[in-house]
Amino acid sequence: MISPQRVAKNTIYTLSSAVSQKLLTMAFFIIVARYYGPAEQGHYSSALAFATLFSIFIDLGISSALTRETARRHQSAAPLVSQMFVLRLASALIVYPGMIAIAYAFHYPLSLIAMIVVAGVIAVVDTFTVACWFVLRGFQNLMYESIGGALAVFAMVVSGFSFIAFGLPIQSLLWSVLIGSGVNFAISLFTLLAKSGLSLSLRPNFPSLRELIRISAPFAAAGIFARIYTFGDMSLLPALASAQAAGWYAAGQKVMLALNIIPASLSSSMYPAMSASFASHKERVGFLCSRGLLYLAIVVLPIAAGMFLFARHLVLFVYSESYLPTARVFELLTPAIVGGFLSFPLGAVLASANRQGVNTAIGAICAFVNIVGNCLLIPLFAERGAAITASLTYLTQFFVSLVCTWEYIRPNLSFLILGCARVLLATAGMACFVILTRDSFPVLFVVAGSMLVYAVCVVLFRVVRISEMRTLIFFRK
Repeated sequence: MISPQRVAKNTIYTLSSAVSQKLLTMAFFIIVARYYGPAEQGHYSSALAFATLFSIFIDLGISSALTRETARRHQSAAPLVSQMFVLRLASALIVYPGMIAIAYAFHYPLSLIAMIVVAGVIAVVDTFTVACWFVLRGFQNLMYESIGGALAVFAMVVSGFSFIAFGLPIQSLLWSVLIGSGVNFAISLFTLLAKSGLSLSLRPNFPSLRELIRISAPFAAAGIFARIYTFGDMSLLPALASAQAAGWYAAGQKVMLALNIIPASLSSSMYPAMSASFASHKERVGFLCSRGLLYLAIVVLPIAAGMFLFARHLVLFVYSESYLPTARVFELLTPAIVGGFLSFPLGAVLASANRQGVNTAIGAICAFVNIVGNCLLIPLFAERGAAITASLTYLTQFFVSLVCTWEYIRPNLSFLILGCARVLLATAGMACFVILTRDSFPVLFVVAGSMLVYAVCVVLFRVVRISEMRTLIFFRK
């Protein structure tokens, strides 16, 4: 049995490492964007997104499946881990040249294809790294993964800044990413061999291979669909619009993806409690989900309103005038941020209720909406078309997930409606303050003031009580 102390310790390790990595990579991206400009940054971001999109066909859900299997049977999982490496090598030999061929078929510029060649190597290395760390997750010790991820980002940032200082072209930054990936893989492989006690072999074992493919199949489809609607837009923008449009969109999308750490952390904390409640007290699943939705609304609604109202100021402060079209991207992505945030606890409900197939079907719907939307709207509106499609995709994810979890949400509907109405009132109070002051005072002053106004409104409108926060933290009704 996993102790609460171990769960808490792993949560602290994971969250601390994730936050530090997000901050470092975001700072690195901002400097890259300002130094190289939208067009070159667009090629850089598109190459990484394109390679990341195809890397799921190397993983095929195997990493997630191995976490479960090693947690259930530590030492007897060794044959599966060995065959994971065998299968991953074979998949990489097929997927990597296929990825390059598709880049040529998309008629990408030769400079972008050259970057995809390096980005593809990064993606392959990362799939092996993820596999090692996911196996070690089954042993319930995430400290080494947190350290390895932080050191990898540090190596990438230091080498990247060195390349920028020497005035090297943006293509060289992919080598800095590869250096970081190499550091992470070396640490993950060493830790796996030293700490797991598993005896590994690269000799093919067909019964174990068949079992590995069987247990990973349910995870594969969901992973493929998620990659499509997360990275498909950045992969299509250079082909359907321009590298400059890709750069403007990437500058906005990067912020949206970085913010996902907030709902992901809450969802990962709530999921075990929901799973335990489903077995004995199903009514508590809806109770916990409704609280999670409200607390995420308290966070995401002011963030979305702030991004919409501060879009131009934020772009000029963080990037430069060459990124002014990104302000429109920020405005159009605000529904995507809200829909993405609020989808996390709904997905956790479906997973805890053993309805993983429904989550996969929702992912398929989102992937379809994303592909069709991007193909129709990017040729018409470039980066704005991609932003509109992203918002349509994540709103679709939220509403379809809400319909599928309605039986759990319905008993708590009055609580949610009343709570969200109070959050909207508090957000409206903050928005009024921003509109009245944003053009007369420094941006940092207005941001700080808006946060204070929102906090006061939350208290005045009794959006959340201390007792309810205690309920969420300790998962009890």
